[in-house]
Amino acid sequence: PGGTPHDPSSSSSSRGTIPSPPPPGLLKATTLVDLSRGEYNLPDLTKMEHHILTTFQYRIHPPTSYCFITHLLHLFPFGSHGLLQRVGDIALFLAELAVCCPYYTTCPPSDVGA
Repeated sequence: PGGTPHDPSSSSSSRGTIPSPPPPGLLKATTLVDLSRGEYNLPDLTKMEHHILTTFQYRIHPPTSYCFITHLLHLFPFGSHGLLQRVGDIALFLAELAVCCPYYTTCPPSDVGA
């Protein structure tokens, strides 16, 4: 109870079992706690999340296809800036067309962007 992320007594899973991964696109809060290497615990994380959400009055937006595409383009090692610009323009155009199709309006933005 209330131990650090490295404290075996604070683990929610029993020894010998492998916890199931979260659904695609979701990150478990305990993963963020583990990444902090003991600097923060789960109550710290949830308190700050609540503070951020109340500060923004819960007016937050999920990532858009545009955001996903622009982040994805930074991962490609194109030799020419012109080629990268052209690929980006086409990808963004296709993402804009996708919103006209009812099937794609139910997909996560990352699926549309990919």
